[in-house]
This record gives sequence, structure tokens and C-alpha cells, in this order.
Amino acid sequence: MNDVRAAFSIAEREGFEPSLRVAPDYRFSKPAPSAAWVSPRDSLFLKGEKANGIIANVSSVINLWARGEISFCGVLAFLQKISLPYFARRSALFFMTTALHPTPAPNGWLGAPTLVGAAISGVGHFVPAKILTNFDLEKIVETNDEWIRSRTGIETRHIVAPDESLADLACGAAKNALHNANLDVSDIDLIIVATCTPDFLFPSTAATVQAQLGARCGAFDLSAACSGFVYGVVTASQFIATGAMKNVLVIGAEVMSRHVDWGDRNTCVLFGDGAGAAIISATNEPGRGLLAFDLGANGDGGPLLKCATKPTESENGKIFQNGREVYKFAVHVMGESAVRALGNAGLCGDDVDLLVPHQANIRIIESAAKRLGMPMEKVFVNLQKYGNTSAATIPIALSEAMQAGRIEEGQTVVLTGFGAGLTWASAVFRW
Repeated sequence: MNDVRAAFSIAEREGFEPSLRVAPDYRFSKPAPSAAWVSPRDSLFLKGEKANGIIANVSSVINLWARGEISFCGVLAFLQKISLPYFARRSALFFMTTALHPTPAPNGWLGAPTLVGAAISGVGHFVPAKILTNFDLEKIVETNDEWIRSRTGIETRHIVAPDESLADLACGAAKNALHNANLDVSDIDLIIVATCTPDFLFPSTAATVQAQLGARCGAFDLSAACSGFVYGVVTASQFIATGAMKNVLVIGAEVMSRHVDWGDRNTCVLFGDGAGAAIISATNEPGRGLLAFDLGANGDGGPLLKCATKPTESENGKIFQNGREVYKFAVHVMGESAVRALGNAGLCGDDVDLLVPHQANIRIIESAAKRLGMPMEKVFVNLQKYGNTSAATIPIALSEAMQAGRIEEGQTVVLTGFGAGLTWASAVFRW
């Protein structure tokens, strides 16, 4: 406890001020969307005279937490309420999460001040040359351009050639990301490929990409469907945070067209092929990089969106989607996940400069923006050009947003998506 008290004393004497709000939107100037995190017992503690008597002795609050008298989030709220300097709050919370461990920190809360920051240092994307329009689809199934656009927002999608592989797309995106980051392939310590449409069950697509790039590092695939890229980014950040690696290449790549039932007009109009990549690099710049995240899954919803590896009488080996139920899930979960991730960073929708959502359906994107209280002008949308490329949608959109000058240094960018599993994932970055 002496180390914690010393940290507070030094911070106050040196005049450190918070550059980030570490508690989930505990600003006390308006109702916080994450207020439910504070239990009734915590609320009584925060309002009572007990709090006033120990403001000068934060270690007592940590002792109360260690004995289970208040929750982890109750401590966060208390530290925010008494306006302690940023350095001091982080020191106390780091001590709690590493030395005592009575209860876990909230999912996605990054609390240790000694961890290395993980920032996106480069992005890139690559899509096949062939374009399939809504008018082309009119010749394949009973549909029309107006029906597709009005219900999905999609106008065209890119389709791989017969001799084109998933690894080809992934390598194209990776090379563009390396160029954007001004890095050589020898600088890469690990390759993660997020995909649900690999060329082979084994070897992994990541291993094939490693060979094609000429890299000499570890490589593995990650499967979380449309949420996969954000899962990959968060996974990469853990390797960076521990200091084990400096640069991790994360690729989201899909060839959805090879798993589409081209006789099903409800699904074949939705999907396209492509790849996007980002390089996650170590940074020592305070407040830059990944601030917080939210990952989740509900396996009970697995049958709603699936693709069997082996065709049977009941499973044709093609994409099946219960569109109505997946839509109901998506309009709720994507916005809520983004709110939780922002809460973990102590931010809200007003703090976001750009939202980069999974590009599945324009109505779902609009619903997420509404949940965050954000105008569509602050949301990046390229759904109309590519359709749903699953794990590739977010990195492709992120790459195009950078190319369009939509992201500048110091801005707050949120990535959010949902997918088969059912899964969801969000990440908050300070650029």
C-alpha cells in the first residue's frame, strides 16, 4: 500500500493531469450509460460520509474492494469522483489488478500503466478485379437492383477469378499495409489471418501468406466470421502489450462467393470477396493506440448463420442465414458493443471522430450510429461497392478511410462488428 500512496503523492506533487478518462464514462455531469456497473452498495458508499472521510487515503478504498465491500467499478467511480490525477489512478488500479486479483476487471478494460501501447501503424486492402453488379444478379436469380439497394444498400461486389486464392487476396492487402507503414516484411513478428473461408482446412492461410510474403515468423488463422478482424486486432495487441513482439500483421480476408448458394436470392446478393490488413505496432506515445475493446459471443445463435464443411442431406455446404433473426441480433448488438468499448475507455459517442462498422447492411449501420448518438457523416460506409466481405469489411473500410483522409492523428476511431457464432467485437483507437 505504501507504493500506491507514494504514487499518489508524487503525481499530485508533479501536477499530472488525466489525458484519458479510465472509468466507464463516470463524469457525474450527466447520467452515464454505464451507470448500471455501479451496484446499489457502491452508490451508497459514494454518496455517504464514509467517502468524505477517506479521500486522503485511497489505500483504504482498495482494502474495502479487497474485502468485497465495494466492487471494482465502485473503485473506478470513487477515483473519478475525487478527481485524482491520471497517473495516480492508473498506479492504484494497476496494483489492484496485478497484486490482489479478488475480482476481474471488466471485459476490454486496459488498466496496467506498464503495458506497451498497441497502435495501427499501417493499413491496406486488395480486392479481385471482377465486379458483379445488381443488374448481373437479375440474370441469375429472381431479384432486381431496386430491391437489393433498398433492403441492403449494396450495388456491386467483387468476385475472385477461378485461379485466384484467398492467400492471393491476403498477400495483396498485406503488401499494401507494409508499404503504408513503411515497414519491411522482415519487421513482422507474427501473422494473424481472420477468415471463415480458407483455401484449405490445413495448412492455415496465415502460413501460406507467410511463405508468399517471404516472412520468417509465427502465423495462425483465427475464426470469428465477420467479427474476426477486430478479434485479430485485439489478439495482436496482447502480444504487443507484453513486449513480446513489436509488429503484428493482422489480415481479414474472405472468398465468400465460393460458399454462396447462387440459387438463393436472400443470401447470394449480400456477399463479396476481398481482403484488408493492418499492422499493429508497439508505441510509447501516451494515449495513442488501442484504448479499450469489447469481445463477446453467444453460441446458442450458431444455427442462425452457418456454413457446413461437409455437404449432407440437410446441409448443402453453402451459406445459410436466418435473415430475420440475424438482423434482429445485429441491430441490437453492434451498437451496444461499441457503447461498452467506449465505456471501457471512459468515452461516449460524442468523443468519436469516425465509426468504422462491419459493412453488412445499411440499416444495421444506421442503427449502430443512432445507438451511439452519431450522425452518419461520422460513419464510414463503402458497403455499396463491396457488399459483405465478412472479416474483410472493417479493414477494407479502414484502409479506404485512410486513403480518403477521413482519419487524422489524435482522432478517436471505433471499429465494431458482428458475425456468425454469434459473435461481436469492438475496439477503440486513438490515432
